[in-house]
Amino acid sequence: MNFAGKWMELENITLSEVTQTQKDRHGMYSLRMSTFSDIVQDNHAKIHRLKEAKTRGHKRKMLDSHSEGKIK
Repeated sequence: MNFAGKWMELENITLSEVTQTQKDRHGMYSLRMSTFSDIVQDNHAKIHRLKEAKTRGHKRKMLDSHSEGKIK
């Protein structure tokens, strides 16, 4: 194989390695972002459940105090 052919082969290998590195990095960032997104969504759901539980508890206390004839 002549010099130009070897040079083209070397360029293709180098380009392939660079492309693979970029794919690996993109995959890591995608994984990090999806993990971060999952954490945010989980925390949002937990906060929502806690707020609902607090509201139900407050309503229950109000109903109990009214049924006992006490108003707080």
